Amino acid sequence: MTELIRTWVLGLTAAAFIAALALALTPKGKSRAVVGLVTGMMTIVVLIAPIVDFDYDAYARHMIGYDFALEARIREVEYSQERLTSWIIIERSETYILDKAEALGLSDLTVRVETMLDEARTPYPFEVWLTGRYTPAQRQMLEDFLAATFGIPAKRQHWSAIE
Repeated sequence: MTELIRTWVLGLTAAAFIAALALALTPKGKSRAVVGLVTGMMTIVVLIAPIVDFDYDAYARHMIGYDFALEARIREVEYSQERLTSWIIIERSETYILDKAEALGLSDLTVRVETMLDEARTPYPFEVWLTGRYTPAQRQMLEDFLAATFGIPAKRQHWSAIE
């Protein structure tokens, strides 16, 4: 494409140079008017020649390929953004849950959060796995906290007790 533009500009420059030279060498009068008309027409032909010779099918194929490549890249960026957002939500959720567990007296607890995407493709905490030592009362308080704060019902809370 760049080569095509370069060739066109060089051709247009050459046509303008030839027209100026022809007009400079032609004496005043009717012959100069005819030379001006002919060189002007030549310059116009050189100016519009790329439009006539342009391969519109090749250009359309190129643009379709570019469009597909762009769409693929956009999907990659969106997927990367979803993964990054999901990772941030997981990290913050796990930290928040561990802080709450520590406030409840659970110091030996491991937490793993899994996210899902909503209709807008935004990740949110969906499921949680908790492993550690806890009393039934501590478990109930943390279950209630997870349901109220994160919207994770007891059926998506997976508890494993360590003896």
